Amino acid sequence: HTLLLQLERPLPPAARPEWPDGWQIRGFRSDDVEAWHQLHVRVQSDPRRAWSRERLLRQLQDPETPARQFWMLWQGSQPRGYVWLKGREVFLLAVDPDCRGQRIGESLLLWALADCPGPASAFCDASREGAVKLFRRVGFVEIARDRCLRKDL
Repeated sequence: HTLLLQLERPLPPAARPEWPDGWQIRGFRSDDVEAWHQLHVRVQSDPRRAWSRERLLRQLQDPETPARQFWMLWQGSQPRGYVWLKGREVFLLAVDPDCRGQRIGESLLLWALADCPGPASAFCDASREGAVKLFRRVGFVEIARDRCLRKDL
């Protein structure tokens, strides 16, 4: 089983952080599928649990997870992270392992939440200590816990 934390950020939106020269955030585009997938596999602790390209394309068809709330962070032509909102919920958030520890994830998350009306929410596996610390650093607080069962096939 996994302990899943339900988090909420009751704070009002903050200003979007500035990015250094050579870095940019832009909305996800259909030609980003391969770059996203390669990064997505890299950020998984177990690459077998990574989404397939087909799963990503199916998810993009879901009206609750529109492409207009899906952003990718680039350093030049290299994808360095992504964040996808589901309304006011942080649906997916990841940063290239080579960029961790530089507050890139914090800036990426704050950037995405800048236009989020009202409180934001997120669910996070409690064993992902770095992610839990990141959410707490930007003002998320724990509001509930749930035990999830996972069966590896």
